[in-house]
Amino acid sequence: MAYSKSGWYLHTLMDMFTNVTETGTPTKITLAGNSLNENLSLVSSSAADYAAPVAVGNASPAWVNTDEVTGTGWATGGVNLHAAAAGGTDVVETCASSAGTTSAGLITYGWTNPLSVTGTTLTGIYGFIIYFVNITASVSKPCLLTIYVGTGYNTVAGTFGITPSGTGLSQLTLTQ
Repeated sequence: MAYSKSGWYLHTLMDMFTNVTETGTPTKITLAGNSLNENLSLVSSSAADYAAPVAVGNASPAWVNTDEVTGTGWATGGVNLHAAAAGGTDVVETCASSAGTTSAGLITYGWTNPLSVTGTTLTGIYGFIIYFVNITASVSKPCLLTIYVGTGYNTVAGTFGITPSGTGLSQLTLTQ
């Protein structure tokens, strides 16, 4: 099945929710304040839902460069979020949680500053993965989130950017 879904990587969330100690940096997975340790990797249309690298339900969601988009200004492994906003500054991750009026809770992940990488020539960007680049165990380079953007995007000696909506980059609803 072609790449067509966005999602949170279950194993990584479970490590976060259960406060698992990781080997590497950070030693605990959190959704804000780790941009120095997180990369954003671009994904092509060759990726397939439920297969690496976008296998969100996989027991070991390790980042791999399978189906990765690279090009001028964008190396294998992607860009570090700490230096991916305009002028090479931090995107500044945000994470908010709220309890709804029902039994649902909402976790919203976003950035204060949009991602903006200049001088790129890229072809066929269909989505991206955010992953922890410096964690080596329990999973090496665990993936946090994949976002499918719905169509192929290209840049030619231009700027590749991602601006989260007013409701963040992704929302996760938790129910009991």
